[in-house]
Amino acid sequence: MKILVVLTLLISSFSAMANEDVYKIQVKNFFLHHAHQIIEELHPLDSELVSQHDIQIITQAMDELEIQVVFENLIDNSGSIVDAIGIPGKLILNGDSWLEFYKKNSDIRTLVLHEMLRVSGINDDHFKISLPVFYTLFENNTAQYKNLYCDLHVETTYYKSKFSTLSANSYMRHFSDAQVDIRNQMENECKSKDGILDSRISFQFAFKRRNNNGFSETVRAVEGIGQCEKRKIKKRKKRDIRQDRCFKLNSCLQLFDNKKVKQTYSEDYNHIIDQWEQNKC
Repeated sequence: MKILVVLTLLISSFSAMANEDVYKIQVKNFFLHHAHQIIEELHPLDSELVSQHDIQIITQAMDELEIQVVFENLIDNSGSIVDAIGIPGKLILNGDSWLEFYKKNSDIRTLVLHEMLRVSGINDDHFKISLPVFYTLFENNTAQYKNLYCDLHVETTYYKSKFSTLSANSYMRHFSDAQVDIRNQMENECKSKDGILDSRISFQFAFKRRNNNGFSETVRAVEGIGQCEKRKIKKRKKRDIRQDRCFKLNSCLQLFDNKKVKQTYSEDYNHIIDQWEQNKC
């Protein structure tokens, strides 16, 4: 009976892992489909905002792009929850958000183009390129989407972290084995403190004295220094939450500066206006 229970748990675990892998592939393909579609629509433009040279850079970046899909909150440098984080050569996507975009058939062209530019090393702060290009793409291709993407994620809590320094020694012969041994020691110690071990550990060779059958001897060891992070969840001030929400609402309203976009997604526009008024932005 115990063996049957263990097998059932293992099968369930493997099934969950397999499903997550399928979702990750689905999210990657979903992004790349939109990206390649946008590239095709960009070619005839050759505008001041996106030149043919820029398009070549973007196309090459898409071919070489490393895409990582995670099913956890993505936090950017400002502390905001985001749906994607793009840096030159690499893109991290929030799997839950992108599966939702897929299910809802959302018009995410501004977001996709914004990330395409970022991973290509092209500055698109405040959507200064992607937004006007989106208006042009929208005029040329009003594909049937059900709603317009707009980032309204606002975190109501935050983590307050406290760090403590950990040190551990290993006397294993091979350096790689010593690294694993030290990491395991630190993980156990950090776990006992209800903390999270920082993945960055510094290793160095050192000479240590230890007792060997009643005799003190000096031997070469590997010493590791790491950090253990202990987090506490804190509630954010209502004033700060409102400020962030108003900032995102105002950013979303920029999407509707185009008359045709506003008419096509009138329900989304009215919803944002209602929230804007409720929050007294």
